[in-house]
Amino acid sequence: MRRVLRNYNDLLRRTFIDLPNVEEPYIERDITVGRRAGETTRVPIFPENKFVRRVFSRADWTSNGRFYGGWWQQVSSVTRKSIYINGVPTVEVDFRALHVNILSLEQGTPLAGDPYDLTDGILEGVDRRAQRGYLKTLVLTAINATGDRATYQAFRDNYPADDPARRFRNGDLERLLAAFVEQTPQLEDSLFRDQGIRLMNVDSRIAEIVLRSAVGREIPVLCVHDSFIIDYRLTKTLKFLMGLASRRVVGSVLPMASDWMGWDELPEERRDSYVEVRRIEPTRGARERRALFEEAFGPIAEG
Repeated sequence: MRRVLRNYNDLLRRTFIDLPNVEEPYIERDITVGRRAGETTRVPIFPENKFVRRVFSRADWTSNGRFYGGWWQQVSSVTRKSIYINGVPTVEVDFRALHVNILSLEQGTPLAGDPYDLTDGILEGVDRRAQRGYLKTLVLTAINATGDRATYQAFRDNYPADDPARRFRNGDLERLLAAFVEQTPQLEDSLFRDQGIRLMNVDSRIAEIVLRSAVGREIPVLCVHDSFIIDYRLTKTLKFLMGLASRRVVGSVLPMASDWMGWDELPEERRDSYVEVRRIEPTRGARERRALFEEAFGPIAEG
């Protein structure tokens, strides 16, 4: 475990990870939950904020174990779409509905389709897309919690004061969760059972295999718990490693998704135009950050 972390951090240290469209060496991020909700915080994107560690919980090697650290974990998914690795655009590939899929496999009933997509009208005045987002948060909260009332309160606390979710009553959330259980009955016994900390350990073991395999190939991969970011020319390699890792840990290749196509997934005749679509002209600040990196580690090979 220590060797994996040491080798991974050494590779990150030698890798230029940046947001070429950002002038300052930080990202301003709005805080939406907790006592500081409504405030803005700065996330540094300079090299010193790349160190990654593993965190276990409850004095137990089988609880948690996820990889934490790295500024890419501290910014939004929208911001992450602009990350470049060694001067090259990236693709983020995620395991879809990871914990729900793992629990379903453990029950011997693999999921078919999107478990969070229910019919319209369960939450009054909420469209289907927004309802899906609320349901996802509710289910993951229920998997982590030990009781229904604590689940519903934690769900509401997860949203800013002006979000409609803060006004949902326990009965509304109970009805939404019941619709989810009706669609995926194999998961009923997994709710309110404090499963989250164990599932985080499962996904951390998947991540460890992905990162160890990538480092062995000298391929920088950024971990965001249930998703991974890679040079867009190596997307198929990443998906192969993710499939291999999930099969080793849970016995099956878990479903994956990405917002962008990988350059290597496109027909050759479309690749040149895709390069232009993904190109970001670096700001002056980004060019300065790159120059400082190359001064320390030598020229970046983009080819």
